[in-house]
Amino acid sequence: MTQVLTVQEFTIFSPEGIPIHGIIHALEDGVRKPVLILSHGFRGFKEWGFWPQWRTALRSAASTRSASTSRGSP
Repeated sequence: MTQVLTVQEFTIFSPEGIPIHGIIHALEDGVRKPVLILSHGFRGFKEWGFWPQWRTALRSAASTRSASTSRGSP
């Protein structure tokens, strides 16, 4: 089965009118999943510092969790 990962950029606004930009990465498989929101500080960048390593580690952990859950493990 081919898995389709969609990437969608968005902008929402705080009550003060400050824009908050984000990117959603979602696997289109019809299954509801928990959401994890990561945010960086004013001088941070999503492709800088430890963020790429965090993304890789979380993706790996989610894949392991997904595989074990599908086998009936907690």
